[in-house]
Amino acid sequence: MVCGPPSHTQNQTDKSDIIIINPTPRTKSTHNFNLTFDNCTLSPSPHIRNLGVIFDSQLKFDHHINHITRTAFFHLKNIARLRPLTHLLCC
Repeated sequence: MVCGPPSHTQNQTDKSDIIIINPTPRTKSTHNFNLTFDNCTLSPSPHIRNLGVIFDSQLKFDHHINHITRTAFFHLKNIARLRPLTHLLCC
């Protein structure tokens, strides 16, 4: 994102992303698309996060599924590390 002089909306535009959801053949035609709002230029992202869900331009959810899988394995690995210690805590 490229922004101009400071304004009252600059903090919000720093958090802004846009995504173009198109069928596969049209995705390349919108490659150079930019949106200008309040002296800030927003370029489309290949994927964005909204309310914890990662969307991509073709709605395949590959990035979201990979993120959830990595997070689950991280937590399972931590639980596996704690399991040998549970016999010390229960008695």
